[in-house]
Amino acid sequence: MGIDIGLYRIRIGLFSMPFKTGFKLRVLCVKRQCVGVVLRLAIALSLLTLLGGDVEKNPGPVTKNTRQQTLSFSQVPASETPPPPPPSSQRTSRTRSNNTDNDSEVMNFLREMKLELKNDLSSINSKINDISNTVNMLKNENEQLRQENMSMKQELSNVSSKLDRLEGHSRRNNLRFLGVDGRVSESWEETEQKVRHFISNTLGLTDMHDVEI
Repeated sequence: MGIDIGLYRIRIGLFSMPFKTGFKLRVLCVKRQCVGVVLRLAIALSLLTLLGGDVEKNPGPVTKNTRQQTLSFSQVPASETPPPPPPSSQRTSRTRSNNTDNDSEVMNFLREMKLELKNDLSSINSKINDISNTVNMLKNENEQLRQENMSMKQELSNVSSKLDRLEGHSRRNNLRFLGVDGRVSESWEETEQKVRHFISNTLGLTDMHDVEI
């Protein structure tokens, strides 16, 4: 019994168990379609890459024209060539000079700031001295006012005590009558008439010339 060629190819391509020939043909057709799709994708990606400019076109073989163009580009006149870079010593001297200029600017700025701070501090100190002097003057004035207030309180207490003594002396011959009817809203004349009537009628004192009410 011989080996089937189609069956042998299926075994090599899929590494599987033997299948029927009809299924083999369908699998091969699917593989060809996949290959076409992959080729189309590769072509599309290459076109996009060329349009993006990331890959240069192949110039082809070298000809006489391309050689002349490259020689013309290589032979640039001396006037158009850029000057050679300065030596390292000149560059270091320039950087040192730039650094020294920057340092001098910074030092000048710091000196000016220091002077301004000194001026500000002197003005602040003068203001503080003025404020302290003013506060001391106010303290002295407050102390004087406190002493004057205390003396005035003492004088007021002495005057009030003298007034009490004088009122006591003036009331030594006074009489106080309790139980006389009266109103809160009555006048002084009405109260005096009631007291006189009480003295004359109730107490029987007819001589009222020296009596002050």
